[in-house]
Amino acid sequence: MEKWMSKFPLLVLLLAVCSTLFFNAPHFNELPTHRHAWSQFDHHAISIGFVDNGLDFFHPQTNTKILHPWDDEAKKQDFSYITSVDFPIHHYIPAISMKIWGNTDPIHNRLYTYIYSLIGVLFLYKLSSLLIEHAYLAIIPPLFLIFSPVFSYYQIGILPSIPSLANFIIGTYFFVKYTKSNERKQWIISLIFITLA
Repeated sequence: MEKWMSKFPLLVLLLAVCSTLFFNAPHFNELPTHRHAWSQFDHHAISIGFVDNGLDFFHPQTNTKILHPWDDEAKKQDFSYITSVDFPIHHYIPAISMKIWGNTDPIHNRLYTYIYSLIGVLFLYKLSSLLIEHAYLAIIPPLFLIFSPVFSYYQIGILPSIPSLANFIIGTYFFVKYTKSNERKQWIISLIFITLA
């Protein structure tokens, strides 16, 4: 019985994750709609751009061609789709999946964001366990996060906000571990994830 009770917080988290999956599953392959649809389309287009340019990480591109009426014909012909973006790791990984599966459906971006959000929830539980040191109370912050309407909405979105939040949580977890153990390795891992966030 004691062994079962020690697994109880993880079972509650698993149940919560399954409930969010149940509500979000019908939307995994939908094109972006509602709030920030234009921005989600832009981020999806960057992933498609990586597929189009042969997964060249250092030349992200979009599918938007902006032409001005005053541009001469030579400039209109010599146009590049390459664009400047923030560090595009959250666009590049779904692009690899798109390349492997041979399609550019939004499910690649959405599934990547969803899986990353689950990793963030897991590390929030681990962080709570480090700080609260009580398994039943440590489950409260992850449950608040899972059932937050904003988190739930963007959890299967295409924006890099949720993976960045997860990176911040992971980095904070390793920083707290570093303050308790004073191991240099924990500090380096923390720095990497905070920088990615």
